[in-house]
Amino acid sequence: MWWNHIKKVEPKTTVVLVIDMQNSFVMDEGSMFSEQGNKMLPFMADFLDTCRENEIKIVYTANEEEDESVWNDIHPVVSPKENELVVYKCNRSAFNGTNLDDILKQNKIEVVAITGVLTDACCLASAFDALALGYKVAFISDLTGTMPYPDLGFGPGDAKLQQKITLGNVAFGIGHVLTADAFLALIKST
Repeated sequence: MWWNHIKKVEPKTTVVLVIDMQNSFVMDEGSMFSEQGNKMLPFMADFLDTCRENEIKIVYTANEEEDESVWNDIHPVVSPKENELVVYKCNRSAFNGTNLDDILKQNKIEVVAITGVLTDACCLASAFDALALGYKVAFISDLTGTMPYPDLGFGPGDAKLQQKITLGNVAFGIGHVLTADAFLALIKST
């Protein structure tokens, strides 16, 4: 919708959230494997490097787990650089039960760009909460991904369809859905 479109990205007031890009989601053998998440790894790495070059803050989230297995690690292709924050969460949203909102407010953040997995779970929940907390939301369509769902009584969930429906829901009432290239182009817009 027109009212939630972002016309310019100001690096000092923008953060990119990298949601749950953990091995369990993006490696073939992972328990919650997302093929879409796996395929976007090299593109996300390039996107994050460009954001860093433009001095956009990057914050990672990871599901808090009891054990410290390799499956809980953020995939090395997109892992945090020195001084980049990882927020550990035990809920779907990056904001629920964490100090993320306080950190962003202290840094005068106005725009939250959502990337990562799963589009229709943690990414969506984080976008809802970001909007509710007063942030503008940029939802990066080609750097979010989901997975197929088993039949839970409503038929199996196709990953491409789930992605399309979620992006439509976000665009209708939560934030500006745009590609990584379109987001980066807004850094240089006047």
